[in-house]
Amino acid sequence: MSIKNDIAMVREELTSEEKFFEKSVITEKFVKKYKKILIGGFLVILGLIITNIIYETNKESNIVAANEALSALYLNDKDEQALLSLKASSPKLYDAYAYSRAILDKDMQILETLKSSKSTLVSDLSAYETSKDTQSLDE
Repeated sequence: MSIKNDIAMVREELTSEEKFFEKSVITEKFVKKYKKILIGGFLVILGLIITNIIYETNKESNIVAANEALSALYLNDKDEQALLSLKASSPKLYDAYAYSRAILDKDMQILETLKSSKSTLVSDLSAYETSKDTQSLDE
């Protein structure tokens, strides 16, 4: 009886080994057939990841530069280099700073130019500040 069990066990092991080798051969054929597509897909994904990292790093450095320029302007509002740096790194933040300075200095000429700002809040507030017509303000 043990010989029958041994034979059955050997047959079962052979069939499981055959199945394993069959699956490995199928996998190998798949990899050989689609090798270029798999490598291309991997390279595309890798390129997207690297591009995203570079973009986020650049965006973060622009934010840091804008914050440093704004801090320098709050310390010395006559600093032309900081003003140019702020304008280059963050135009909307520059418009907000120019609006705040124009309100403090009551400079209507700057408020008129800020009406066409890309920042909708700054443009709306500038239009409000320069408007003399109360009926248009109600609208």
